[in-house]
Amino acid sequence: DLVQTSHGKIQAELVIHTAGWSLVGSLPWANEKLYPVRVQHLCQRSQGHTLVEPMVLQYGHSWARPLGPDAILSGGCRWATPHLEVGETNEECLSEAVQERIIARSQALFSVEPSAPVTHHWAQITTHTCDGLPFVGAIPGSARQLVCTGWNGRPWSMALALGELVAAGILGEDTDPIPACMNSYRMI
Repeated sequence: DLVQTSHGKIQAELVIHTAGWSLVGSLPWANEKLYPVRVQHLCQRSQGHTLVEPMVLQYGHSWARPLGPDAILSGGCRWATPHLEVGETNEECLSEAVQERIIARSQALFSVEPSAPVTHHWAQITTHTCDGLPFVGAIPGSARQLVCTGWNGRPWSMALALGELVAAGILGEDTDPIPACMNSYRMI
């Protein structure tokens, strides 16, 4: 396969696609399987917060964690917009509705003072899949192209473990099989 880069073309015997939702533009297989979702985060200075351990809320769609005794990091709440931030690709444009819900949740659940300032806020674009599970393995019809993408904004430990499994398989090591529910052939 020839891979086009900004520095020219590279002849590759094997290509591993990990780029996320942007694969839709260059890999026909990814069409109707991957889509972007904007996820927001914010940090508030608050010496009065009651959060002592990181936590995941709303089935993994929101989270919060303390940043020492005087700050809290939280994010999620994309349900505050009618479209759930699905299809958003601009990390620079933040949703005020989402930010307001993140702040309100921190005040209600973690006793963050209403006057606690937001010191940082940002967004990231995450890659979601049509069925909520990642795709790992050879692209159907192209054994020399692998895919390892679609983590739905979480869980990175699984992404790292499956990345190691793919690399070990490429090196010819005996590995456990990739779970069938994550196999890239499951949509055929």
